[in-house]
Amino acid sequence: MGISTNHVGGGHEWTDTYPQDELFAQLAHPMRRRILDRLTRVDYGERVDCTTLTKGDDIPERERIRLHHVHLPKLAYVGYVDWDPATETVARGGEFAAIEPALELLRHNVHCLPGSWS
Repeated sequence: MGISTNHVGGGHEWTDTYPQDELFAQLAHPMRRRILDRLTRVDYGERVDCTTLTKGDDIPERERIRLHHVHLPKLAYVGYVDWDPATETVARGGEFAAIEPALELLRHNVHCLPGSWS
């Protein structure tokens, strides 16, 4: 994390994002919030069937497609989830413990948040 000097242009550029910036970027979409929230409710090592993340909800088909092509890959890339496309399952990723306190705080205070949490 930090800033590096760009000697060519004389300016500064970010070399990494701060962890909270990445968390809030991932929480920016309702589907990713739903996935992370669901994982706070299962034990470490427990795998969740991806179809249960959207089952029974009024979610458009295009969003169900984006689950596999956008949202799960993004969450897996930053280590928040361990996604197995072959088995269509997801579990807490290696970086999940770092964001779990923030997720629990948000979940337990959902009544204080504007709009809808999921």
